[in-house]
Amino acid sequence: MYLNVLNRNEKQDLLARIDNIAGRVDPAASVWELNHSDLKMENDFKSDKVKPTTRNASLSVVDSGFSYTFPKHSLTILKLKLQ
Repeated sequence: MYLNVLNRNEKQDLLARIDNIAGRVDPAASVWELNHSDLKMENDFKSDKVKPTTRNASLSVVDSGFSYTFPKHSLTILKLKLQ
């Protein structure tokens, strides 16, 4: 299961509580994140200045949900597994 979140706020991270009605989420998740500190930065044909990062995360799952902080002005995709 994938969760896509776009945080359009320029100055604040977004702390969100995610509840899943389809079942309990596994604490192990993969994170894909696109972000850059300069809001006006863009890629061109010669170089990729804005690149996604990938990492693994351990979620604090309570009941059927978890909380996650989405960074300011970012696109985040969480790859989640259900238990």
